[in-house]
Amino acid sequence: MENLLLYVFDILVIGIVAGLLNNSSKVKMRTDMGSGKIIALIFSVVSLFMMIKERSSFFFYQGALILLIGVAYLFIKSGFADEGIVIMGKLYKRNFIEELRLETENEVLKVTFKYKHSYKVLLIQEKDRNDVAREVAKLK
Repeated sequence: MENLLLYVFDILVIGIVAGLLNNSSKVKMRTDMGSGKIIALIFSVVSLFMMIKERSSFFFYQGALILLIGVAYLFIKSGFADEGIVIMGKLYKRNFIEELRLETENEVLKVTFKYKHSYKVLLIQEKDRNDVAREVAKLK
């Protein structure tokens, strides 16, 4: 029974990751500051540990799924899309974005905005300043 619940959970996780990848494909101007490589490496180490240590088909399947999610993180983007702002694959639709600000802090640009009832921040490299200013102007 518990294996069945884990398989259902796996299907949900695959759906969430597919949604993040779908939103990432909408990004017109990529602004990633973080490294998906570190996340992918962590997922890879955990999955290989599971597949080698436990030597059962269930753990092999779970390890392969974790590896797949880690590889998917390499393709999840942040940036500006026609529909709004994407942060790590999560789309924040432009109709709900309020109080949009562009700030500079320690040579890092920050796009800060209120989405529904909480504030979100997108960090951007200084070299992308002009492109970001154009994208922020489109969203206002």
